[in-house]
Amino acid sequence: MKYFEYQILDSEDVANETKLIQDFLDKHPLGNQDSLQKSTSISALDNFNELIVRKGNYWYYYKKSGGKFLFCCVEATDETQDNFCINNVKHEVILHHNASVIVKISISPNNKFIAFLERKTAGILQLRIKHSDPHAETSNDVIIPNVGSTIAWSPDSSSIFYTKSDSTLRPSQLWIKNIVDGDAEILLLHETDLRFGIIVSNIDDEIISLSSSPDVSETRIFNYSNDLWKSDILISRTLNLNHRVFGINTSEGRRHYIVRTTNNLGEYNLYSVSSNQLGSKTDISRWVPIFSSTREHILGDVFTTRELIILSIKTNTLYTIKVLDRRTFRNLPIPLPMNADSELINFRIVDTDFENSTFRFIRSSYTHPPLLYNYSYKKRAFLKINSSTNTVRNQHILAHRVTVLSGSCRIPLTLIRNNRMLYPSPCILIAYGAYQHSLDPDYLAEWIPLIDEGIMVAIAHVRGGGEHGGQWHQAGRGLNKTNSFTDYNSCINYLLSSPLVDAKRLGLFAVSAGALLPAYFMNNRPGIAKACLVRQPFVNPYAALLNPALPLTATDWSEFGNPIEDSAAKHLIESYSPLQNVQRQEYPTLAVILGEHDTRISNRDALDWVQKIRQNNTAHTKCLCSVVPNTGHGATHPEFEYVFWHHHLLS
Repeated sequence: MKYFEYQILDSEDVANETKLIQDFLDKHPLGNQDSLQKSTSISALDNFNELIVRKGNYWYYYKKSGGKFLFCCVEATDETQDNFCINNVKHEVILHHNASVIVKISISPNNKFIAFLERKTAGILQLRIKHSDPHAETSNDVIIPNVGSTIAWSPDSSSIFYTKSDSTLRPSQLWIKNIVDGDAEILLLHETDLRFGIIVSNIDDEIISLSSSPDVSETRIFNYSNDLWKSDILISRTLNLNHRVFGINTSEGRRHYIVRTTNNLGEYNLYSVSSNQLGSKTDISRWVPIFSSTREHILGDVFTTRELIILSIKTNTLYTIKVLDRRTFRNLPIPLPMNADSELINFRIVDTDFENSTFRFIRSSYTHPPLLYNYSYKKRAFLKINSSTNTVRNQHILAHRVTVLSGSCRIPLTLIRNNRMLYPSPCILIAYGAYQHSLDPDYLAEWIPLIDEGIMVAIAHVRGGGEHGGQWHQAGRGLNKTNSFTDYNSCINYLLSSPLVDAKRLGLFAVSAGALLPAYFMNNRPGIAKACLVRQPFVNPYAALLNPALPLTATDWSEFGNPIEDSAAKHLIESYSPLQNVQRQEYPTLAVILGEHDTRISNRDALDWVQKIRQNNTAHTKCLCSVVPNTGHGATHPEFEYVFWHHHLLS
């Protein structure tokens, strides 16, 4: 494993960190290497995520091969899609890169141009536009640096819309460039409010921009008139409404917009809104409901095709799929593929083919590799099942869910264990609890080798996440953040009292903002865990939220509170901010994984936290830190992490 000199460390620090990690790996070589290799080599979607889409005379699709990301096309026939098999067609490669480089691909309406968003470094994107002819010269590519993550095409394919980011990586400007005539870039919109970022998209035949904060948004529609692009506000931010447009229907000469809103409880609702109820005439009371969330059925993502509205609906913390007729909003039942061997199954929509009313979804669970399906509404049938990675079965690994009382609130706790092992066993507790993010059923490929060897994995679905929708999130954000810690503590107590768990071998794992949870209890319940591993931990929210010049700070005020303006929020954040609350006491063995180019958390803060624990730790335990080269937020160090858990919980 290679290490490098991270820019914020002096050479002595680098040498010390490198030696600590390397000594650890040298002393504790990999155990079950075959099991680890099997885990890390499994790709959830072996060939491609995106649906093959027909544009003109070609089908376009993505393929990952030999560590490269290929964007390919194959000549279309009427039967191509039904019989489509990646390994058996002669394809033409349009562009290939390392898999981590490509962020998004978009084909122009006339099929002549393809736009690629390419990752240059973490948080920095570049837009490349090239001719769709696979043999076109790359020297003719149009390249635009420092763009945001969304793009849209003009109806005639002559121009492309894109955002540009400010110094905090907020997409604050909307631009357009004519790629046919080679005109200069034109600024269309500048968002000066630090809480708002701009998203641009093609919705049906229109160009829509969304200026969005975590709580309020504003939608504009762009039209070309008198040689100028001009915008009209469809839904103003003055309504204090968090919303997004997903489609446009036309009936009797009038447009009707499909709009998702968020109510004061944080739940999504879907409406059909006539054009005469938008702009300056907006009257929300006259909007026609399509789907309203309830406690039992919570709306998630929305997708549209020419004929369908496809909804992700969460029921009892698990997502299923609901399909509606786009014109009548009538329910169209589809036979989702269930599985009798597990009740914890999640269905997630990943892509749609707009013209052909076909959509792709994944059926996932904690214990089995995901299954990938295409469903054609026109044929009322599944067109293809990608099962190349689904021959692996883990019948001896069981996942079940219990509820843990936290005050009067019932907290879901998922337990994944090897039913062949003797108990009590070591256990790793995973949690997040922020940003309405759910720890939904997803194949635990990286954990399977450890579960195979006898470690139980527990997932705490604490408040602040999205397991029960917006209300669950509201109950763990801002001044309610203490509920996240209370829930986490209740789950720890449940595990320590369980006959399944060896109380002396409890491990804690979290990533990013989720690391606030184990870090808080390392400070406040010394001796509770034997080992803790965190990736890209957010360990200094107190200082970060006091500095609006940092990336994400202005939007994070909605999640944690604004300590600049709210003294109660300031006091609360300071009380749980890990860096400020390190004490002279015992700490468990700690491992911290950082990404070289992380723009979401401060690596300096994380290293300061590690150093402060080292200085105050009265136990004979180590604090290890690994900075992974050429990575950003989401970096992992699989070999080290596997050895870390194996050594501290199994040896």
